[in-house]
Amino acid sequence: MFFATTVLEVLGTTVETITVFSIFFSVWKQWTIEFKILSPTLHLLFSFAQLFGARVFWGMAQSHWKKAKGEVSSEPEVEIIEEHIIVEGKEKKQDTDSTAANRHAELIV
Repeated sequence: MFFATTVLEVLGTTVETITVFSIFFSVWKQWTIEFKILSPTLHLLFSFAQLFGARVFWGMAQSHWKKAKGEVSSEPEVEIIEEHIIVEGKEKKQDTDSTAANRHAELIV
């Protein structure tokens, strides 16, 4: 599912970019300098956002493939948010002056 979404996102972005830039350049001589700079720039930013979304979908597809094959590690997923560490839904308060190495060492213990 996520793989198909990734492929469609990349193909859609490519087709959209080709179409939009062909329209841009067909009316290029009629535009002022503001439109000549802003329109392609904004479209490229939007395209990069779409491709970033495709990258996220690709990561989700990889994760689901690993889970389907049983390659998921037995270690809990760790997510660090500000000074809190969340391990499988259990929150543990972390010292604000701890380094990343100390945080990792505390997780192992």
